[in-house]
Amino acid sequence: MFYSPHPLLRKRETETATVSYSELLFDLIYVFSVTQLSHYLLHNLTWAGLLKETILWFVVWLLW
Repeated sequence: MFYSPHPLLRKRETETATVSYSELLFDLIYVFSVTQLSHYLLHNLTWAGLLKETILWFVVWLLW
């Protein structure tokens, strides 16, 4: 069965997909940022801390 993939998705030339080192590094930085934000919220467990953490999380999410 053949289906047409979405036009924004990249075309697969082979059956296996490869990941570059820069993609892996960016994913690692994202995971580190999320863990640091959770620790920030743990140490600043107030409404102001929640607001700051939510804004920072949104910025990290947009960058990802």
